[in-house]
Amino acid sequence: MALALFNLPENKKKPTRTAENLTPKQEAFARLIVEGKTATEAYQEIYKPKKSKAKTIWEEASRIKKNRKVSARIAFLRSKAASDSIISQTEVLENISKIARQERLDPKGQAVVLKANELMGKHYGLFEDNINFKTIPTVINVVRPK
Repeated sequence: MALALFNLPENKKKPTRTAENLTPKQEAFARLIVEGKTATEAYQEIYKPKKSKAKTIWEEASRIKKNRKVSARIAFLRSKAASDSIISQTEVLENISKIARQERLDPKGQAVVLKANELMGKHYGLFEDNINFKTIPTVINVVRPK
């Protein structure tokens, strides 16, 4: 099922390569790793080894994963997936602004969305109270009776 996403060429003598100079199978392997598959699972799904011992499959999967180009691609895809899934400070402010400008939105729905944005804003430190307690010098005059 995952192979369809990667458009792997079949029956070609010379496989095409990606921008990172990976073969289509290496690219598919890297993507499966990022999706959460183990190296062994990814290897078996992409390379379809015939009657190989578990040790051999594990060794081959490990070898491919350690390849510097493949490991760099895995790191890149992971960082991209992480950055795409995290809301930015600007997005929080844009969401709050859009909601604040909507007059016809159901008040209950608006409250939920605003609360979610407030929590994200707090996460980024957008709404921290800057309370500075300064020490005020206090002078106490002691008067002694004569």
